[in-house]
Amino acid sequence: MNRWSSLAVSLLLLAASCMAPTAPSSSTAETTPSFQPKPTLAVTDTLGVISTAPDQILSPEEFSDVEPPASPGEATNALLNLQEKVTVDLWQWGAKAAVSYTLDEGVEEPYLFLLPELEKRGWKASFFIYTRQPAPAKAWDDILRAYQLGHEVSNHTLTHPDMTKVDDAQLTVEMETAIADLKNLGIQRPMYSFAYPYESTNDRVWTIVSKYHRYARAGDHGVPVPPNPVPINDARQPNFGALTAKANTRNFTVAQWNSWIDPTHASGGWFIEERHGVEKDGRKGGWEPRTMDEFNAHFDHIETFGDDLMIQPMGVVGNYIEERESAKVEVQQWSKEGIALTLSDDFDFTVPLTLRVDLPLEWDAAKVEATQAG
Repeated sequence: MNRWSSLAVSLLLLAASCMAPTAPSSSTAETTPSFQPKPTLAVTDTLGVISTAPDQILSPEEFSDVEPPASPGEATNALLNLQEKVTVDLWQWGAKAAVSYTLDEGVEEPYLFLLPELEKRGWKASFFIYTRQPAPAKAWDDILRAYQLGHEVSNHTLTHPDMTKVDDAQLTVEMETAIADLKNLGIQRPMYSFAYPYESTNDRVWTIVSKYHRYARAGDHGVPVPPNPVPINDARQPNFGALTAKANTRNFTVAQWNSWIDPTHASGGWFIEERHGVEKDGRKGGWEPRTMDEFNAHFDHIETFGDDLMIQPMGVVGNYIEERESAKVEVQQWSKEGIALTLSDDFDFTVPLTLRVDLPLEWDAAKVEATQAG
């Protein structure tokens, strides 16, 4: 009888990966510590922020027994059954749900007040820039700094029109000129995400937007909740052309903001929070500003969920979903000497997927090493 402990490891795609027990070390403690993986953040040349937490063992939640095969035919079947011992986690590092924070327009105050708080808490957001806003002036230096810190900076059109009310030619100008403005600023990573002005879209608009972006945030136009359900995007098949979101406008209290997070966690889905203005010490900027005291109270509530929430920009979450849903994991080897896996999918993205691997109990899980592409 074999029993299994559990290992979570984050791997890039399109590479063979191996896991093997290492030789005992006299300096290694005999007892396995209780690991609590906390993703770190790193800036990449392709997307921005990805989880690059080191390989860490998770406390096993479930164990199952596998009978040793009695014949070659059974051995083949057993290898197929072992595929069930390797799964792609719904969200990175065992999180239960995903949350993306977005901030629109690009005026100065959110960068002065909200950005430092996001950085302090280790969160990255999506900043959507309306590039030719006549007033107030854009905080270009602050926008570039947010990008350099690893936040997603992307397109919110050139002049912020209701896109359902302008023709195709003007929509193309709105998209291409705004993207050119951002590239001239120094935004070079792919702009996967987009935010519709006024949350307004239709099939015609998305047909044009989809030429430039993979994921587009719409919204619910401020309908009150409750009694309306919280607009949570499906974890596996979200509507990438019209992702729903909720704006923390003056219509809602902080307690209501918090009430959006609780069902997201319970559902396992993806919630997008749409922010605009902020106020602190008598200075305010952006549409319908809310105070930093309110934001901090909300952030404190979010932190009570700990690692149960994958808090990443829209582009990171969208990439993770697309990779996860098309990922294929094949087991080439499963023995006491090691486990060899191949992970593949149909996309050329760089957000690591988290694999959960059940290991034979006779392995000393504290000494397992995972390698990829050699």
